Amino acid sequence: MKKKHFVSRSLQSGLTLIELLVVMGIISILASVTIVAVNPAHQFALARDSQRTANVAAILDAIDQNMTEHGGAMICNDGSSFDFSKITGNAQKIQSDSASGDIAKCLVPTYLPVLPFDPSPDPSNNYHYTSYTDYKTGYQVFKNESNRIMVSAVSEISPGGNGIVAVR
Repeated sequence: MKKKHFVSRSLQSGLTLIELLVVMGIISILASVTIVAVNPAHQFALARDSQRTANVAAILDAIDQNMTEHGGAMICNDGSSFDFSKITGNAQKIQSDSASGDIAKCLVPTYLPVLPFDPSPDPSNNYHYTSYTDYKTGYQVFKNESNRIMVSAVSEISPGGNGIVAVR
């Protein structure tokens, strides 16, 4: 019995140019589909809206705690009371230069360490909190006809919609 001898070719290691191009094409298609599916701009907008929701809730919680401790009146750190009649039926911006929406001195630092402000990426909005005499939150406070207090923000996802509202 004779043994068969096969002539072995030397095996080349590596890929051909066509194989490389096919793999690169598949990777680029998968990357583009992933980027479109994830949509980073939309994800960042959702994250900022989540932060707005948390901020609005925190401000309303602080107002509620203050009023609960003072028998329904909102008393400020300087002993004065906040006049909700100025905001009944008329939403007011929560900022230091607002005659009727200036609530930081009633909430900071007893109920909130700092007053939260809108996480807008647009620097022209100038939302900030430096002290209870220098701030601009981007949020609004409102008292409706049913004497319920509302704090609201504009939603980045649906700017023309109802926005973000917390009510007590």
